[in-house]
Amino acid sequence: MIESLTFSEREMILQKYCETSDIQKVYSSFIKSDLENKKFILDFLCRYDGKGTFTSVFQEALRTNHKELFVYVSQQTTYPALYFDERAYNQMILKALFLDLDISLIPELSKRRNEQLNIMIKNYQEELELAGRRIPEGINFYFKG
Repeated sequence: MIESLTFSEREMILQKYCETSDIQKVYSSFIKSDLENKKFILDFLCRYDGKGTFTSVFQEALRTNHKELFVYVSQQTTYPALYFDERAYNQMILKALFLDLDISLIPELSKRRNEQLNIMIKNYQEELELAGRRIPEGINFYFKG
C-alpha cells in the first residue's frame, strides 16, 4: 500500500499514474489510503493535474464523513472551482451548508454562483424555516454576497 512508501516513492508512483492518466489506479490508491495519505494524494493532484482529469477523486473526497477532508478539498484547494461541473460544485456548496461550514472560505464561490445553486440553497433555507430550525450563517452570507 502507498502508506508504507516514502514521500518520494509515493510521489513518483502518483506521477506515473498521472502521466498515463490512470484514473482508476489513482482512485484506488485514494480509496485504500488513510486520511493523511488521502490528503497527500489530493495535494499532489492539485499541483500536478492541470486539466481536471482526476475530478472523480476529488468528488469522492467530498463524499467523506471526515469533516477535515471535506474542509481541505472545499476550502483549501481551488480544484473544485477550476474543474468541477456545475452539478458537482453545487453539491459541494450544499454539503458545506449542511455541515454549517464557513462558505466564505470556499475559493471562487462568487464566480461559480448559478441559478440552480440559488434554487437549491433557497429550498434548503425554506425547509429549515418550516421545520423551525436555525438557518446556517452560510446561507445568509451566500444571499448577501
